[in-house]
Order: sequence, then structure tokens, then C-alpha cells
Amino acid sequence: MEKGIIPVKEGEMTAHLLPGLHAAPNAHPMFVHFPIALWLTALLLWLLAVALKRDELFSAGRWLLYLGAAGAVASVASGLVATARMGHEAPGHELVHRHRDLMITTATLGLVVAAAAFVTRERASAGVRAGLLAGLLVTNALMLVGTDRGALLVFGYGIGTAGLTPPEGHHEHAGPDHEEGRAHPGAGPSEASQPGPEPAAHQHETAGHVHGHGAAGHVHEHGASGSVAGEHPHEHSPDHQEADKGHIHAP
Repeated sequence: MEKGIIPVKEGEMTAHLLPGLHAAPNAHPMFVHFPIALWLTALLLWLLAVALKRDELFSAGRWLLYLGAAGAVASVASGLVATARMGHEAPGHELVHRHRDLMITTATLGLVVAAAAFVTRERASAGVRAGLLAGLLVTNALMLVGTDRGALLVFGYGIGTAGLTPPEGHHEHAGPDHEEGRAHPGAGPSEASQPGPEPAAHQHETAGHVHGHGAAGHVHEHGASGSVAGEHPHEHSPDHQEADKGHIHAP
């Protein structure tokens, strides 16, 4: 089908609207962050509820626990699908199994804690809340270990990434640091930053003439009277070598 003035095939809609999602090899990255964020926040709320004796904080933490359990189920299911598609020759395959086992254990324990919190929601005594808090604390500890192994798979082995580098020569310029003629930090000298050749031409004036040379700091001044071509005194700066650049004096 067509979208606006740009023709877009139906199968390429995601690539145009959400190119990052289209490039993902599987759906696992879409779900993994939900249990991490929700269960850690639930643990924080339960700790505050016990410390401040606030029932509403415990209730809010319970709802986050439920949502985190749903996210954990989706994460484990999508992770199992991704693992099945990898193949045994993929780099870090043993670590994939370790990560899988840790997260299955974490999700199972989290589901047990969520189920216990649901069953005791109407009669949660101080002892019951302490037990739920301990269970959620262990769940989060296991989750952090498992997610660390998952991060190692991504950043250490490149699992779940295409491993592509930007094409050579592709560079975007934006902002004040990318002005024409300015060199990039750490870059070698470029044509834009190279000074041009020093002009060898100079000017002579007959009366009180001044000689301008390309060498820096070199000026000759001659008075009009008693000036004989080729016989008047010259004062040369140290960086000027007259033998290298000949000049003609007008009479």
C-alpha cells in the first residue's frame, strides 16, 4: 500500500515507522525490562510500607508485583523462542543456557510470591508481609544475577545484535562543532586547515619604496635620496634568505 507520497509496501511498514524494532532479531528485548523495573519498584514500596507502616504503599507494591509477574512470563517465553532459533554453534551458547536457567528460576519464584500476595491480600498480617518481602527480596537478587548474564551476552558476545558497523564515509554534520573548514578532534591535518603557499611576489615603490616579501617580518625601507639600485643597504630578518628569493629594485 502507499503512505502519502512515499510508496511503502505493507511488509515494510515497520521498517519505515520503527526501524529499530524492525532490526531486532526477536521480541525478547521488548519484554525483559518490565519485570526488572516493576519488581525493583515493588520491593522499594514494600520496604517503605514496613518502615512507615503505610498500608497503601504495600497495596501499590502488590499491583506492581502482579504486573512484573506478567512481564516475566512474556520475557521467559520470548527468551525460550530466541534460544531455540540460535543454534548450538553461536558464540556464548553455554552462557545462554546459564542465563535461561537463572531467569526461569527467577520468574518461577516471582510468580509464587505474586500468587501468595494475591491470596493473602485481604488478611496480610505483619508476619505474612515480612514473608512476602523476603520472597520478593530473593527474587530481585536472582533477577539481578540473571540479567547481568544477559547483559554479558549482548555486550560481550553481541547476542541479539546484527554486529554491523556504519558504512565507511557515512558521516553526519550538525551543530557548531562541524563547521566548514574545522578539523575533527584527533584528526590529522586536512586540506581545509592547511595554509596555502606563501606569496613570493613583492612590491617596490620608487620614492621611499617599501619591499614586501612573503617571509614574515621582512620589510625594506629605502629613502629616495642617495639610493642606487643594487647598492642600498638592506636589513633582513633572520627568517629571510635573500639568495632564495631574488627581487628587482626600481631606480
